[in-house]
Amino acid sequence: MTLASALLFFAAGTRPRSKLDVWLRIGLVQLLSAAALAGWLLPWQAGYLVVPVSLCDLALFAGIVGLCNPDRQGACQLLYFWGLAGGLQALLTPDLAYYFPEPGWLQFHAHHAGLVLCACYLASTKRIRPTWRSAGLVWAITNGYAAVAGLINLAYGTNFGYLSHKPARPSVLDYFGPWPWYLIAMEAIGTVSIVLLTIPLLKRR
Repeated sequence: MTLASALLFFAAGTRPRSKLDVWLRIGLVQLLSAAALAGWLLPWQAGYLVVPVSLCDLALFAGIVGLCNPDRQGACQLLYFWGLAGGLQALLTPDLAYYFPEPGWLQFHAHHAGLVLCACYLASTKRIRPTWRSAGLVWAITNGYAAVAGLINLAYGTNFGYLSHKPARPSVLDYFGPWPWYLIAMEAIGTVSIVLLTIPLLKRR
C-alpha cells in the first residue's frame, strides 16, 4: 500500500491526460471494477446476494465515473470524501470475518485500499477542486444517504452505515456509548472529516 501510494504521487507530476495519466486511470478503474465484481460474485457463490448500497460501495461507483471522466467534479468529490473518510476507517478497523489470504479478505482490501489510492491520485493531479459549498453539498448527500439507509435497515433488518448497531468487531464507535448515542458521534466525525479534507485543497488553490 505504501509503495503503491508513493508510485501514484510520483506519477502525479505527469501532465493531465498524458499517456501515463490515461494508463494509470485505466489501471485504477480495472482495480475498482474487479473489486466490485468480486464483491458480488463471492457472496453469490456462497448462496446469497449482497446489495451494493453501503457508502463505500457508492464511493466505488463514483470512483469509476470520476476516473473515466475527471471533469465530473461531483463524482470525483464523492470519491475523495467518502473514499478517504470511509476507506481509511475500514482499513484501520475492518469489520471482517475473513483472514489473509481468503478471497473475501483480498476483495475487501482491494476495494477499500483502491478507494484510498484513487482518491489520492485524483487529488494529487488536481482533479478535485472543492469549495465550501461543494463540501456542504457532500455533507448533505451523506446525511441523505443515512436517512435512506436507516429506512432500509428498518424495513429489512439490515445494518447499512452501521446505523442499526455497531460493527461486530472493535471500532472507534465503541468509545461513544450504545445506540443511538454513538450516531451523534458518527455525525460529528463525518462533519469534521469533511472539513479537514477540504482545508488542504482550498489552501492549494
